[in-house]
Amino acid sequence: MKKSGSILVLAVLMSAGTAQAASTLTFDELPHQSVDGLSYEGVTFGFTVGGSPSTDAYYGAVGPGPLTYLQGGSLEGDAQGILTLDFTSPTSQLKFGLALNTTMPVAGAYTVELFDESLVSMGIISENTNPLVYWSEDQFGYSGTPISRAVVDFNESYARRFAIDNLGTNSVPAPGAILLGSIGASLVGWLRRRKTL
Repeated sequence: MKKSGSILVLAVLMSAGTAQAASTLTFDELPHQSVDGLSYEGVTFGFTVGGSPSTDAYYGAVGPGPLTYLQGGSLEGDAQGILTLDFTSPTSQLKFGLALNTTMPVAGAYTVELFDESLVSMGIISENTNPLVYWSEDQFGYSGTPISRAVVDFNESYARRFAIDNLGTNSVPAPGAILLGSIGASLVGWLRRRKTL
């Protein structure tokens, strides 16, 4: 009994350092509401039009309906706006489906500016969309240095509305969690050498 208790404690310590909190927002988790100032599941949303806060971007909107990268509920809003995503824990991965309400392929349909843990810009990524019936869509994907913020700017020359769905992140464990995982791994090695595990 004592041995199984030790194994459980060590397993918890080791998993604390290795687990990354992967999550995906499908935008049907909450009732229809403005996203500006909304915090949910480690993401704080900001939305501005012309530099001023705007309520014209909605969590739980109907959006374009099922497409390749968007299904069901979505975050839908005015393409003249700028959407900011602030992450409570830095994320090493970011992905989402994005659509503009145009039937044309759009070069430079939107940009995503990524910011590191110190909120220093890491550069701007420009993306294109391709049409599928009434909306032109794309899937954005990033994997690399942990980011604390992403700013999405839409090309309103081609579309009046945008929609985003399936926002996926993979939060980096805190330094304390990494330390706990290291302690757990060291204890396992020590106990095995002593032949008590």
